[in-house]
Amino acid sequence: MGLFSGTLLISDIDGTLITYKGELPKNNIEAIEYYISEGGLFTLATGRGVPSARRYINKIVHNCPPVIMNGGAIYDFESESFLWVKKLPDSAKDCVKNIMEKFPQMGIQVYCDKSLYVIRDSVTCQNMVSHEKLEPIFAAFEDISDKDWNKVLCLAPLEFVLEMIEYLDKTEPDGFYFCRTQVEYYEIMAIGADKGNALKRLAEIKGIKHENTFAIGDYYNDAALIEGAGYSSYTENAPDELKKDADYISAHCSDGAVADFIEHLRGKMLSY
Repeated sequence: MGLFSGTLLISDIDGTLITYKGELPKNNIEAIEYYISEGGLFTLATGRGVPSARRYINKIVHNCPPVIMNGGAIYDFESESFLWVKKLPDSAKDCVKNIMEKFPQMGIQVYCDKSLYVIRDSVTCQNMVSHEKLEPIFAAFEDISDKDWNKVLCLAPLEFVLEMIEYLDKTEPDGFYFCRTQVEYYEIMAIGADKGNALKRLAEIKGIKHENTFAIGDYYNDAALIEGAGYSSYTENAPDELKKDADYISAHCSDGAVADFIEHLRGKMLSY
């Protein structure tokens, strides 16, 4: 029995596991390998869909299926199958149609199963697709209105995102909610589709007790993950207003936040 047997550690990617420049600190790699060697399950939680997540998952040592689409699904890349998935209600499609009418500057991406659709392009959307090296399917709203949607990502320069947020704050979502995931990103997710709930589902699948679930993140879309874990950490670079909700504050993502958290957990386990 290793020190971390019977535990599950899940980490956000951007601004947590990797730096703002997209680099993976060496000490994070070494710490994750140590954690796994001591019997722990390690995986990732990301807002990316299947195609984009695959690029990162394949580069990072892990031994447990990751949470993708900001908690909208758990996907096993070995079997190429969803272990758990949450669909958006049709009322969310009506909301998207309304957004497209009122905010023509807003790029709109729709995640359906393993595919990414762009139903309205924008410069911000183009930048994101280029950065992630994606090959989305360009389609009209009507082309995919009968499909099952997992999540919607709205992308535009900050001034337009803030204008849209102000408008949406006056609405009453039915079966879905809104989530700020980056400065120029605003997402629409189904109720129950969040990283915290996905962590709970994954722990159930793997037979891990709640108190043995660990999580680390850095932004607002990680709040449910931090709240839902048995023991949690925000990185030093996380917004100050979030840090009070974590059990531990790890190093800055540039300095190996995940390695710092694993070392902290090691000390806790050894003290028992």
